[in-house]
Amino acid sequence: MWFVIALSALETALVLAAPFLGAPWWFGFALLPTILMRVNQLRVGFADGGILRARRLGIRTHRVTVVALIVVNLL
Repeated sequence: MWFVIALSALETALVLAAPFLGAPWWFGFALLPTILMRVNQLRVGFADGGILRARRLGIRTHRVTVVALIVVNLL
C-alpha cells in the first residue's frame, strides 16, 4: 500500500516540478485532472476498500491523461 502511495506522490511531484525543469508553465494545469483523479483513486482503493472500482478509476485516469496530453500538444 505504501509503495503505491509513494509512487503516486512522486508522480504528482514530478508533474508539479516539470515547469521548473523545462516543461511549459501550463503543464501542471494541463495535468491537474490527472492529479485529482489519482487522489480519488487512492481514496476509493485504500480508504473505502473498493479495489476493483479503484482499478476502473485508474484506467479512466490513464485515458484522461492521454487525451489531455494529446490536446495540449495540438494547441
